[in-house]
Amino acid sequence: MKQFWGTICALVLFLIFLTVTPAWTQPRIRVLPHTETQQNMAFEISVTATAIKYVALTCVPLLALLFAWPTFRAWLHALGGNYDAAIRIYEKKVARQPSHLRLYLTLAHLYLLAGRHDQRAVTAYVMIRLLHFASSNAAKNAPVATAE
Repeated sequence: MKQFWGTICALVLFLIFLTVTPAWTQPRIRVLPHTETQQNMAFEISVTATAIKYVALTCVPLLALLFAWPTFRAWLHALGGNYDAAIRIYEKKVARQPSHLRLYLTLAHLYLLAGRHDQRAVTAYVMIRLLHFASSNAAKNAPVATAE
């Protein structure tokens, strides 16, 4: 549910950023420039306003997608030292995809960084051993095609 509201907030901020332009980019009274310096300033203001809109159109959606992506949020939590929040995100991912070895590896690493040695951590370590053993045996026992 938090992911849904995070996406909604990012979209609202994106729309606000697109519609609101700084006051200095749109003068209320247009005065014809009399000198070359004034012409250059008017051109610079219009170029700056256009650049702001292009940045808003490209960077804001990318940032919204990044923050809606659970792996990126977990990485940010772990980078900030909030290992419990990152562990919660990865536990949800493991519950959705229980056969992925990489998720268990990351979860076990987060447990190690958090200093947790409870039942969940031990279960993650055991699952890594089982999945690694199963994948290595599957590669060894795979039928080999022979060329005739």
